[in-house]
Amino acid sequence: MKYLIGYTTVPSSKLGKSIATMLLKNNLVACVNILPETLSIYRWKGSIEQQKEYIMIFKTTEKRWKEAEILIKKHHVY
Repeated sequence: MKYLIGYTTVPSSKLGKSIATMLLKNNLVACVNILPETLSIYRWKGSIEQQKEYIMIFKTTEKRWKEAEILIKKHHVY
């Protein structure tokens, strides 16, 4: 079976665990890895910003990709 790898960041491990649990309960992913706190540096509204985030990496199928994306967008805070 061919798997696709998805990547997103979240502002807290609590939110990452919550989204991961929903993805797994709905059979939308095979697994989710939540990596420890990282520092993200990005441009926002003309300024350079910094924020601590957690990285989520998930494995899903082409068939489930869109459903996983919709669930993440629904529960993500940004």
